[in-house]
Amino acid sequence: MKKALFPILSLLLLSPCVVAQKLFPYPEIPDSIDNLYDRSNYFVTHFWDKCDIKTALKSPERLDSAFRDYVTLMPHATADTVFAAVDRLYDDIVKNPDAVVTFGRMAEGALYDNTAEYWSDELYLKFIEPVIANKRVKAADKLRFERQARILSKSQEGMTAPALPYVTREGARHDLKDQAAEFVIIFFNDPDCDECAMIKLRLDADVKATALQEAGRLKIVSISPLEAEDEWRSKVSGYPSAWEVGATPEADNVYDLRQTPSIYLLDRNHRILAKNLSLDVLLHTLGAIK
Repeated sequence: MKKALFPILSLLLLSPCVVAQKLFPYPEIPDSIDNLYDRSNYFVTHFWDKCDIKTALKSPERLDSAFRDYVTLMPHATADTVFAAVDRLYDDIVKNPDAVVTFGRMAEGALYDNTAEYWSDELYLKFIEPVIANKRVKAADKLRFERQARILSKSQEGMTAPALPYVTREGARHDLKDQAAEFVIIFFNDPDCDECAMIKLRLDADVKATALQEAGRLKIVSISPLEAEDEWRSKVSGYPSAWEVGATPEADNVYDLRQTPSIYLLDRNHRILAKNLSLDVLLHTLGAIK
């Protein structure tokens, strides 16, 4: 993620000196608005005022760059302002299915993919729901967005982690919903993934993680989004014996696994405390548990 750049980028985008190089004139914020948050609200609200969408669509790379400038200021604006701005944008292009799909795809790149400046499930859903709902958009153009929306609508932070049946390395049939502890780590991984192997080693060697497991306060569940075949069982045979290790090809149809590996942290009620965690953040979080 590139959140550290936001303050610098925000100041640059809010400065009138960069306007001339853009695809269309960006909003000129009144001098009377003198703080970052109100200026961001104004910028987001009026961003597309001077943009001819039909003309802009002919320059897809420059339009995508402008869209990224647009969403870069959103973390500094209020949620109601941002959502109202997105609604207004789609109201303006609702009769142009090519524009609707284009904006959905730009949102995917800016808010969902690994190319994103930052990830925001709530904001991304706000951008793709109008694509899905638009009757002028072809069904084939909606498929990917529909799948993403279906998964994100059930696997956001703060939600209860969805049930997920799987087969263990011993051949038993278990379900994630039955794995109970004060804290539950779901480690979605592929045994052929080098980064996954590194995380497995470090997590297994972490003193605090081991202590929490021995005290019965932490459960680590390793899930591979694969069939539980003999080859898979052989590859995970060396995984820590204290871990619950399973596999199911349905994992990425239920959970948001846009990256591999993917780590979720749940509380005792299986509420998703955090997802897409880096190992360093996870270990720091475990270290803070009293």
